[in-house]
Amino acid sequence: MRVIAPGSYDMVLQIDAGEGGSSITAVESTHYPGRSTDRMPHRALSYRFDTKERSVVFTGDTAYSENIVGLAKGADLFVCEVMAQSVYDANVARAKEAEAAGNPVSIARHVAETHSTPADVGRMAAKAKVKTVVLYHLLPAARVPGSLDYAITNFTDGVRTAGFTGEVIVGQDLMVL
Repeated sequence: MRVIAPGSYDMVLQIDAGEGGSSITAVESTHYPGRSTDRMPHRALSYRFDTKERSVVFTGDTAYSENIVGLAKGADLFVCEVMAQSVYDANVARAKEAEAAGNPVSIARHVAETHSTPADVGRMAAKAKVKTVVLYHLLPAARVPGSLDYAITNFTDGVRTAGFTGEVIVGQDLMVL
C-alpha cells in the first residue's frame, strides 16, 4: 500500500495486491472548492478498482476534474454522479440572487460549483476514453421509487453532446452491471 502525504491529493492512496491481483487507487475529486479545502483537513475522493476482469471508477460528488480524467483513463465502467442542466442553471441563478443579497456562500452556489452536469460527465468520459458511463446520484432525485422526475434523455443526451460515444446507462438502485 502506498499512501501519499497529506497536501498531495493528486493521488492519495494506492493498494496493489501484486501481479495478477486487484488494485485500488484514490484521487481527490472537486466536490469542495479551493476556498473550502484551504480551511479543512478532509477531502472528497474518487476511487478506481482494477481487477483481472475489468476496471471501475466511482466519482462520488464532483464537478469536472482532471484528477478524475486521469484516474478513469481507459476504464471499463465510469460511474459518475450527474445533475440535470436545468438544475445547474437554476442553482446558478439562485446563487447570484443570494450573492446580491449578501450571501456569497449559499447552498445553491455549492451545488452549482461542485456537481457534474451531463456535459461535464461527457467531457471527462471522452477525454479518459472510458468504455461505458453509468450515471447515478441524479439531481433531481426521483420522488417516486423506480421513476425519474426528468426524462432519461435529459441526462444521456448531454453526455453525448459533450463528445462521449460509448454506452451511457442511467443507474438504478440495486442495478447489477
